Amino acid sequence: GDDPRWAAPNFDDSAWPAGALPGVRAAGFRWYRTTVTVPTKWKDEPLALGFGPMGMAFEVNVEGVRVGGLSVLEPVPVGAFARHLSFDLPAGSGAAGTLHVAVRRWEGRGPYYFDNLLIGGNASFGHAPQLGPAGLMRTRERLHVIEGEKSTALNRARFVFGGLVGLLALVFFAQRRDRREYLWIGLGSVLGAMGMFAGLLALTLDLPLRSAIPSLSVLLYWCAPASANMLLGQLCPRLRWPNRVNAALYLAVGVGGTFALMADQAFNVPIFVLNIVAGAIYLATLILIWRDDRHGIALVASLLLIPFALIPSQLGLIRGRYLWTGYFVDLMDVATSVYAVAMLTIFWLRSRTEQQEQQAREQELAAGQRVQQALLETDAAGTPGFVVDKAYLPAREVGGDFYQLIPRADGGLLAVVGDVSGKGLEAAMMGARLLGALEAFKALTPGQVLTQLNEAIRGRSRGGFTTCCCALFAPDGTVTIANAGHLAPYLEGAEVETEAGLPLGLAPGAEYAETRLALGSGAITFLTDGVVEAENAQRELFGFDRTREISTKSAREIAEAAKAWGQNDDITVVTVRRSDSIERSVKQ
Repeated sequence: GDDPRWAAPNFDDSAWPAGALPGVRAAGFRWYRTTVTVPTKWKDEPLALGFGPMGMAFEVNVEGVRVGGLSVLEPVPVGAFARHLSFDLPAGSGAAGTLHVAVRRWEGRGPYYFDNLLIGGNASFGHAPQLGPAGLMRTRERLHVIEGEKSTALNRARFVFGGLVGLLALVFFAQRRDRREYLWIGLGSVLGAMGMFAGLLALTLDLPLRSAIPSLSVLLYWCAPASANMLLGQLCPRLRWPNRVNAALYLAVGVGGTFALMADQAFNVPIFVLNIVAGAIYLATLILIWRDDRHGIALVASLLLIPFALIPSQLGLIRGRYLWTGYFVDLMDVATSVYAVAMLTIFWLRSRTEQQEQQAREQELAAGQRVQQALLETDAAGTPGFVVDKAYLPAREVGGDFYQLIPRADGGLLAVVGDVSGKGLEAAMMGARLLGALEAFKALTPGQVLTQLNEAIRGRSRGGFTTCCCALFAPDGTVTIANAGHLAPYLEGAEVETEAGLPLGLAPGAEYAETRLALGSGAITFLTDGVVEAENAQRELFGFDRTREISTKSAREIAEAAKAWGQNDDITVVTVRRSDSIERSVKQ
């Protein structure tokens, strides 16, 4: 109960039951009284009472006079962080030879058992109240504080180490968004570390327990196991929903504990039941991924140590922490540290493996680029009478655009420009296939060439298609053009009207109409849609009008103009015109 008369030195407390401080926690007010005999050698010395951690709020009365306390009790009690304190007694208190001490203590109903709220060591090394010389009592309690800070150093180090590993995991996730397990590892570790720092901040600032930062610390404390369940759901999709449910339960405990602390309400949840369920899910996950994910096995196995460390201590089978050379070694600290080391090891192994794979891909791309360049390199100087200008700017290391210029035995020139749907190595391989097949059809007419190319890749395009424009330049200046769904070429700044057939690889037996025209002294410009579909920062396309306006320029100028506008696809430009020598020959 609570009665201010119980502080009086002459109050008869003989009917009170015997008790001890700090004793057990009990919600509400309780009073404790004792009579202390002061040793003769201390009667003339300044005295003080030293108190170990003793709950949320209390006050100490000596001879009916309040000499100090923790937090405030009036008008409404406010909970504070338990800590070591010393209270100086009024001068001459020991002269009478006896002291009547009365302690008024208040405990809230809200929870006060989270590591993040005890991380500073302020609640370590509890002891019964002690009487002694004032200087000695202040020094002793200060030493207890230092011992407490030292004793929890490993616990703080565990949170800091885990937080750094979590930041590293988030960096990996930022680089590889497909690795969502990095997200859950990072969130759990970082939020746990933030909870620790929030608890230290609240302790340093001596904030009331029912304030925002201590309450936030409690919520963050439970984000770590919730994130662990989300991680397991990512590693083992077959157990995704059990893990999500358990994660939601952990978060519910965190939210409930937070509001209970702020509202000073009882919050009794059998946490060990959740931990048992989590341990069972961890074990099931380990069994299910045993043959599939060697990195995941190490991660889950280390994670499994956490419930194995918690459950026996929560059931009272073993102690959860041990004092070793002044440091508290917590089984939870050991388990989570092993988990953090396992994460670091896995990050390193995965990073090395991915680096090796990336190097292999780069080598493959470089080889593909060399092959593609070799296939595209065509020297038309061996064909008298034609001047060829070409520009090829792939969007990646290799591209899906292709072109070929093949001299004919009769002095003509066969020009082929195409675009395989898609980008990268797969598109480049299809282009290489077409260029390889083209050698067998170089004696055919453009329409026949496209028909044969269509048959060559039909059924091999994997749902894609290829557009292609084929033109035969005759020595007399006649040009025959066939088009398989490709952009029409340009002549003298105007688009050449051609009948666009189906793209290659879509339908069997496709035939392609041919268009004939006189080349004259101008140049025909072939290009791929990477030019017209170039897009600037304002999402504006380069478009057909701008393409037509610059179609009389050199291939390099056209390609660079489209690239400067905003390249997002392969760009290929080929121009062909008759040389002066062949024109003079025809006139003669």
